Amino acid sequence: MGLAGAGCAILWLSERSVAWGFAGMLAVVGGAALLTPFVTLAVTALAAPGTNGSGAPEGGSGWRGPGARAWAPVHSGRLFGRRDGEGPVTSRPVAREAPAPFRGRNVDGTWGGAPAGDAASGWRSLANSRLLALSVRGVGANLSRYGVAIAALMIAVASAIGVGTMVHSFRVTVSDWLDGTLKADVYVGAPGGTGDRTVSGATIAALRAIPGVAELSLGRRARVESGGGPVEVIALEMAGPSHGAFRFVEGDPGEAWPRFDRGDAVLVSEPLAWRRRIGPGDRVTLLTANGPVPYPVAGVYRDYASDRGEILMSRRGYVAAWGDPAVTGVGVYLAPGADAGAVTAAVRTALPPSSALAVRSNRSIREASLAVFDRTFAITSVLRALAMAVAFVGVLSALTAIQLERAREVGVLRALGLGRAQLVAHVELQTAVMGAIAGTVAAPTGLAMAWVLVEVINRRSFGWRIDLSIDPAVLAQAVAVAVAAALIAGVWPALRMSRADLARALRGD
Repeated sequence: MGLAGAGCAILWLSERSVAWGFAGMLAVVGGAALLTPFVTLAVTALAAPGTNGSGAPEGGSGWRGPGARAWAPVHSGRLFGRRDGEGPVTSRPVAREAPAPFRGRNVDGTWGGAPAGDAASGWRSLANSRLLALSVRGVGANLSRYGVAIAALMIAVASAIGVGTMVHSFRVTVSDWLDGTLKADVYVGAPGGTGDRTVSGATIAALRAIPGVAELSLGRRARVESGGGPVEVIALEMAGPSHGAFRFVEGDPGEAWPRFDRGDAVLVSEPLAWRRRIGPGDRVTLLTANGPVPYPVAGVYRDYASDRGEILMSRRGYVAAWGDPAVTGVGVYLAPGADAGAVTAAVRTALPPSSALAVRSNRSIREASLAVFDRTFAITSVLRALAMAVAFVGVLSALTAIQLERAREVGVLRALGLGRAQLVAHVELQTAVMGAIAGTVAAPTGLAMAWVLVEVINRRSFGWRIDLSIDPAVLAQAVAVAVAAALIAGVWPALRMSRADLARALRGD
């Protein structure tokens, strides 16, 4: 908890540093990883309160205590599903008794189990809550072996949740922003938004004359010098619905828009406001054709088009300051009931063949923008898969090492009648518990990572805010993948344990 608290303090005190933001996030995740063994102990301790760490009944020490002798059967052939009268597996006397929880339930309600040779006996014994409790407590009893693997799996799953939630939140935010920003029905402009191609006055007049066109919004994009370096300026002559395309994060729209329309003030995008630390009431100096002019900032609006930021001003004020009446983009608003396809075709016809201007519907722009977004973040899926693969290898390595350490113990259990299917079930139960614990701890840890990525890393890196959106499917999928990865990693060690040579395993015991 101390490391996680230190990480929170770093995030709080570091203000704008991206590097310190990552350091704080790593500290929070590291604290969660150190907490994972304690969570494992708590879960396994609650799993079987009537047994000790090894799975034997309370009242004695381990397998040899008086509690164990009290419930030990008279015939070892009754243990682990072996029929009476079959006798022990080997002729050697067995020094340790196995706990009752392994024995299956007979049809008459007594505990004696199914035949050891029954391949389904191991999985039917899962219904026996004692075997389940023993498997769960076994994870806690061998925490020094399992702890690192569980923590590694937890970090991998938490990373998948954190990055997946961040990408999901970003996509939802951008999608909502596009829905609000693309108010016009058809857009005419240079491909890629470059400002070197303009729309002539004759073309604008022809567009206004098209039947079904209600209004036009005119825009000019230019790069100008400012007191803080070059900045992108967008000069707009807005149509009626255009004002609703901008969502204010600072400032009062009721006061800002009248000042904007008169040319008395400008609006700045959120990334620019963040980078230059400006807001409503401040001034931004632009180098116009008449010299430097300090423009009051009336508001800050949300924008994801550029992480460098931009300044929005009225076209009237721009023309007066720079003497540049050129138009680089036109938004076409259709009249109610107008045929969008017919109007779009008429717009294309109205453009001169040599203009090289693009005509796009708002739907096509939205789809193309989201397609670019998805391609940009496709690499994150690969990175998440790699993280899960590393965690899978960690679990497999831990289980393989444990197989070597427990060879003698497994040999004793097999000698007492534990069937191969039962042993596989026992190992797979333990790996499922490992995956479930890792997934459970990873869920809040991953959400904490997502919050840091959204509110700290993205904000400090790009200057914009993202609305945190939690997708339950991401959480469920990550936890399911953790359990599945642990189960798959346990298959090969479990099969090797079940096929181990008994004589070699018991030699020297």
